[in-house]
Amino acid sequence: MRRYIFCFFILTLQISCAASSIRRVFAKNPVFTGETLEVNLHIDLTDLPGGMIITETLPEGVNFLQSCWKGKDFQPRKQDNELKWLFSAPGVKPATGILTYTLLIDETKPTRLRFYGTFEPSSSEVQTIAGEWQISANIPELDKPQFIPADGTVFEEELLINIHSTASLETEIYFCLGDRRYWQNWQFYDGPFYIRHSEQISAELWHEPSQSSSEAKAEYWRRCTCKLEWHQGWNLLGVPIILSTHEWEKIKAESLFFTYSGTMSAFWLFASQAAELSLTGLEPIQRGLPALAKNRWQLVTPLGLEVLHAPHGLFYEWQQHAFRRTRELMPGKAYYVRVAE
Repeated sequence: MRRYIFCFFILTLQISCAASSIRRVFAKNPVFTGETLEVNLHIDLTDLPGGMIITETLPEGVNFLQSCWKGKDFQPRKQDNELKWLFSAPGVKPATGILTYTLLIDETKPTRLRFYGTFEPSSSEVQTIAGEWQISANIPELDKPQFIPADGTVFEEELLINIHSTASLETEIYFCLGDRRYWQNWQFYDGPFYIRHSEQISAELWHEPSQSSSEAKAEYWRRCTCKLEWHQGWNLLGVPIILSTHEWEKIKAESLFFTYSGTMSAFWLFASQAAELSLTGLEPIQRGLPALAKNRWQLVTPLGLEVLHAPHGLFYEWQQHAFRRTRELMPGKAYYVRVAE
């Protein structure tokens, strides 16, 4: 019994995979103002019927221009908003290929165009045309939002950000500080604003009538200083800011032994005497702790100049020649941490 069921399943799968089909593909989507729309119907026939009728129901606001089959003129019968192409043995024979037709779109307003079509081979019942069915038309080409000052600007304490556009009054600007994937990070732009940390800012120009948008982003870096302090002997340190090669060389010059351990920002330093060193660099855009792996020890350092409260997990610092558990994570220090499942 199971063998018969399995054979029936395979036979059904073969029949479904071998069925004839027509798939609609738009040459471009969206279509901008002043452009024509080209629609391609990809016809795949597993057998060749004696005849076939293809019907496309056009949305309102479009006018038929021309159509061709395999590079030759092939015009449909037009009735209201329907186009019908008749394939028959005396004329254009049914075959596998691409039927292309072109439309002129009403430019009075942006719109969403929805298409529906069927095909009916003489040897089978009516079937629906698959593939793409909706297109955005008369979409204006929007310039990207522009940032003042320019992307990559470095500042000291605070920086005034201005976002503007040369588009029409029908557009609005939204901006995001942080991860642009989350809608709650986005807010309406109603004028210049200050930033006091390194930031990546995303901006979106939104055109309500066409439901279209364009995006841009810029990064701004705050120059800051941090202080590294160490004791005689071994020290477990971390650099919370982005340093140039020259600043890293300052650290190496102060120590008898310097080694990276796991990351470039966390390291062991052996010194002959206690000292401190002031370093200048750029505040990272991504601040705080990096993502922590589960069920293994790892060496991390907080990024940025804020003191952090240790999250869930075991955090150990090197202090007075021994590892000690801590709940406060200080800039300039590195920590071994283990997070359970």
